[in-house]
Formats: sequence, structure tokens, C-alpha cells
Amino acid sequence: MRRLLALGATRLDIGQGAVPWEVLADPEGNEFCVLPRAGSHGRLAQICQDAADPGSQGRFWAEASGWSIVDEGDWGISLTSAAGDGPTLVMGPPVAPKEGPNRLQSALMASAGSDPSAEAKRLLTAGASPVDMNRADIERTDIATGESRRQLLADPEGNEFLILGRSQAEPSGA
Repeated sequence: MRRLLALGATRLDIGQGAVPWEVLADPEGNEFCVLPRAGSHGRLAQICQDAADPGSQGRFWAEASGWSIVDEGDWGISLTSAAGDGPTLVMGPPVAPKEGPNRLQSALMASAGSDPSAEAKRLLTAGASPVDMNRADIERTDIATGESRRQLLADPEGNEFLILGRSQAEPSGA
């Protein structure tokens, strides 16, 4: 916590009451929560997203990411990767009014050599919706193949996310 405050974060009171986490804002005013987790060794432990319906959002993101729901309650829902070595994804109230595109955007990586449009079709069936691709900052085309390497969608509550493609030549960790 001290490190984040020294880097320019400020404490916020958004009406969270007595909770085990701290609500902070980065220097640009973007809110985030810090919840200590055993074994995180100072690394990112959780990514939090407001959700009007945490159960539905959690099931969508479990389907989209392949992560498992590990905890659910009145406070929200928590997902983690099968390896369990990264941050958990936590969704729950309170819901802040959405006033435009999210400042923080999730991205899912398509498997090596696959077309992101196939993954997009799967997620559209799971409840995602299309987002206008006429944004120059989002659309990228593979020069060698001429195929789009990114697809922009929104989850059931309107949070934008990218599906990224990777060429056969890119390593799987890219």
C-alpha cells in the first residue's frame, strides 16, 4: 500500500464502509481496489470490475476465459485461472455509471494461428455484443495475410474487450 501511495495513488471513500480492501485512485483518477492476498508477494492479486449482475457476468467471463468460479456470495463473484498463478477476477457491486468506453480494457488471446473472428462468434453466442470496429486505435491487420488480428466486443454489461490473434510465427507467450 505504501508503495502505491508513494507512486501517486490517493485513498478514496466511495461509500465502501467496513471492507477488507482499500479503494485508491491512480494519478489520473481511475479507481482501483487493493485487497491483500496471502502469497501475492506484492504482485497484482485481483482485478475488480463493477457488475450489476455478478453471477451472470461471472458465468460469461468463465466461459470467455476458461477460468473457474472459485467463490460467490452477496459481495460478488471471483474467478481464477486453472494454474492459479495470476490475479483473480472479481466482479460485484457497487456499479458506477458507465460514461463511455472503459479506461481499462481486457483482452483475450486466440490460440496460435486461429482467426479471432471464430472466437468472436463463440463469445457472441455466449452473450457478448459487437462494438464498432471503425476505431483506428483498435483495428489492426496482419500485413502478411491481410486478416484482422483483433476483434472488439462488449460483455453482457457493455464492458469492451479485445480478442487478439497471433500469427503462427509468434511465440505462445506473446
